[in-house]
Amino acid sequence: MNEYPYKLYASVLLLDGKIESWKVVNYPKEAPSDFKAYWKLDRLKDYTAETKSWTVNNLEEHNDVFQRLAPEWFTQWRHADDYRGWHAYGEEEREF
Repeated sequence: MNEYPYKLYASVLLLDGKIESWKVVNYPKEAPSDFKAYWKLDRLKDYTAETKSWTVNNLEEHNDVFQRLAPEWFTQWRHADDYRGWHAYGEEEREF
């Protein structure tokens, strides 16, 4: 990703409408197998994935996706009650 412009994708893996896993990378993650952190194999058919993309034109826009835009987009979902890993939008849950 040394040449601009390019796309960055925020992807979230959901189960029962809550975040099980998330990632911001240069390609969309569209299925549970695209994520490393899914463990409820007995509910594999119940997982859904959502993705949002941004086109970035410079390093400042690239950083803005990671630091502000993607975390803001993730806040529409709570983390799973048994969530494992770094939170998608900080350690504190927002009020729903």
